[in-house]
Amino acid sequence: MTLARLAAAGSTLALLTAAPPAPAADPPACAATELFRDDFSRFPPGWLSRPVMMNGTLNGAIQEYHYLPHRGVPVGPWASAICHLDAWVAGDEDGVPYLEQHLARTAPQFSTPLFITGEPEWGDYTVGAKVRPLALDDFAGLAFRYATNRHYYLFALTGGNQVRLAVRQPVEKTLRTAEWRELGTAPFAYDTKSYYELEIVNDGPRIRAYVDGQLLVEATDAELLTGKAGLVANVPTRYQAFGGERVPVGAGGDRRPCRPARSGAGEAARR
Repeated sequence: MTLARLAAAGSTLALLTAAPPAPAADPPACAATELFRDDFSRFPPGWLSRPVMMNGTLNGAIQEYHYLPHRGVPVGPWASAICHLDAWVAGDEDGVPYLEQHLARTAPQFSTPLFITGEPEWGDYTVGAKVRPLALDDFAGLAFRYATNRHYYLFALTGGNQVRLAVRQPVEKTLRTAEWRELGTAPFAYDTKSYYELEIVNDGPRIRAYVDGQLLVEATDAELLTGKAGLVANVPTRYQAFGGERVPVGAGGDRRPCRPARSGAGEAARR
């Protein structure tokens, strides 16, 4: 046998006896797709909208009943759901941008301010943000499964001592008094000096609500299964690092989306 034939035979034997290649690793079971993320750094400092003035006087009908693309800063893909309120201002703390709802309930023609983004078809998603209430006498948090400014889900810090999960009902029983259907509460003491990371995980009708990575409230409710998401507060409140991701359907268990923690998440990163 020639040297060439011996070499060929050796190569064939090596291929036959070599270990089979390892199968490709399965992708993470909780892999998620980013839907939206905003750190609010693109907004200039100051009010995002200002009252319409005509001859030095405010004309409320123009800003409440007439379409204007914006009254100050273009905010798309966000929208201020209560368009006649100039509730939202931008700024930064130690170089970190924030968005602030600056109105109290004593403001004229007050209605719960909402800052909303996304699509009505959004479903099976997680949404979160860092939230710093600047007052303790009412709620500050996140809106999700949002259909209209009278019909959406709420997860919020409230009263200085608890978290709350509820559904805003579209029909008010008392004039200018919001109607809510409560889904759950849990004790949670908070203050006005810290940011708290609120996060909601939607999995079909199942809802899990976290603060700083700790599961505090869980409920199952199918009144609305899809909808937009955003910020909602009845007290002055600052927000940082808003984000949303689509999660796999039917994941079950206590699984949360696989993703790097947002900078500033959890107890160690409170400001």
